[in-house]
Amino acid sequence: MQKAYRLYVLLLKNHLQYFPCLTCPSLVPHQDPRLRFPALITSMNISTFFAITGPLLATFGAALLAYDAFQAPMQIHLQRRFDVRMNSLLRLHQYLSTTYPSPPYTADEVAIAQAQRDEALEKLKSELNTNELDYKRRVSDFALWGFIFVAVGSVAQAASAWMAS
Repeated sequence: MQKAYRLYVLLLKNHLQYFPCLTCPSLVPHQDPRLRFPALITSMNISTFFAITGPLLATFGAALLAYDAFQAPMQIHLQRRFDVRMNSLLRLHQYLSTTYPSPPYTADEVAIAQAQRDEALEKLKSELNTNELDYKRRVSDFALWGFIFVAVGSVAQAASAWMAS
């Protein structure tokens, strides 16, 4: 262990000529208790902090506001596709039941099968409506938070400009 330490000290002494900043005692954190944070953070004033975080908050808020613009076409496409598939399935079922009646089934069995089909369709439609309501709630929440972030970012930018002048 001591050999490794001696080698380290020897290398450090030999390379001090290439790194003169290592000889400055104020840059060594354990020797200067005032340097607990990097120099960038300690030298940053509130105006600079607001000037940096203001645009970042506004950009994040704008991204939240734009969520609906990018997500809505996909939701509309999925809903249309669902509607087309359900309508085509119903038309196919109607066509097959009128064109090719099945005599071995009784009227009660046919009524039970149609009731099951209608129940399954209602369940799918209610699930679609629930998903649509969840999507609208999520979009409105994102829009609200986006507006708040844009407002806070704008206030931070204005405060930065006011403090700088």
